[in-house]
Amino acid sequence: MGSQGVGERTGAAENQSVSSSAHGSAAAFASEVLRQSAQGLAALAAERMFQQSPKIASRYQPNPSLKWRENIAGRVHYLAAAVATGRPHVFLHQAKWDKVAHAARGGDEACADLLVSMNCLRAVAEDELPPAVKSIAIECLDEAIAAMEGSSADTSSLLDPGTPAGRLAAEYLLAVLEGDRHRACTLMLDAVTRGRADLQLPPLTVLQAYTQVLGPVQQELGRMWHINESTIAEEHFATATTHTVMSALYPHLPRKPRHGRAVLCAAVETNAHEIGVRMVADALEMEGWRSVYLGQNVPADDLVLAAEDFRVDLVALSATLLTHLPVLGETIRRMRSARGGPAGGPKILVGGAAFSADPDQTVWQSLGADAYARTLDEAVSAARRLCGC
Repeated sequence: MGSQGVGERTGAAENQSVSSSAHGSAAAFASEVLRQSAQGLAALAAERMFQQSPKIASRYQPNPSLKWRENIAGRVHYLAAAVATGRPHVFLHQAKWDKVAHAARGGDEACADLLVSMNCLRAVAEDELPPAVKSIAIECLDEAIAAMEGSSADTSSLLDPGTPAGRLAAEYLLAVLEGDRHRACTLMLDAVTRGRADLQLPPLTVLQAYTQVLGPVQQELGRMWHINESTIAEEHFATATTHTVMSALYPHLPRKPRHGRAVLCAAVETNAHEIGVRMVADALEMEGWRSVYLGQNVPADDLVLAAEDFRVDLVALSATLLTHLPVLGETIRRMRSARGGPAGGPKILVGGAAFSADPDQTVWQSLGADAYARTLDEAVSAARRLCGC
């Protein structure tokens, strides 16, 4: 969650939100049309794609039609999410991400196929969508197509082996890639309880273990999957191992005296990525909060009930994918409605990788949150300011 980017809702932001309500209604309508039409648009685009370039089907056996329908439908859902949040330009980010993933798995030929699919989707959108939806969809697709014809994104490693913590992170990454959960856990427990003299690394705090090793390794694994250097199985094993490590480190959390405030931490419905928000829960518990951690994929109505049942002052929610942002916005809306508006319920702090594609770092305001954080330090600072502790 949140470095120089902790933001908090201001009166000006609220006024801006009110003044843009009409635009928000139009965006919500366009997004819903796209979402409901995703499968139909994808089927038409895939059919047009194979008619235009018959050789594409032979490269994606078996079931090339199914594969491309699913691929294109997913892209339409990303487009719908970008429109819903009022940030169509973030679809550009997803398009560049897609290009890198296709290049890693099929080279220039796969990138060319992807571009064909985008142009076919654009043609279908031109033919099938109502005018109010068509204009914004075509604008997004044109920008994405232009971006795909440009240079690729930087895919260099996120780990820095030039630092002691970076070398420890590399060792931990190797252990999980080799399927050695015991060695991975031992590395981290030793680093926290004794340090590593051979790396000139003094004992890490749990927070340092999170921010300098576990978090960066999870990001590196995501990068490796993106460029086809690791599998989903390896990423799942690494994530499960990191949860085991965090549970082993939990008794070692240095805790300040309780100050009477409580926080509920969760990943919103459809979001299966929970390590970041679990780290937020632990970081706040270290600072004296009673921390209620719910984990991944929590439905909005259950979050509303949990916030009331556990009597929390703050709710910290995470969104990882662009498609999670509309879900997050709806969750916030339900929480506000249940307590009679922003003044009647807990403060809401948001974060997660879904916000990284927003260059203005303001989408959190349009979703109705009280603050946004990109790092653990920012999350702690924002929580303190929001709740006066």
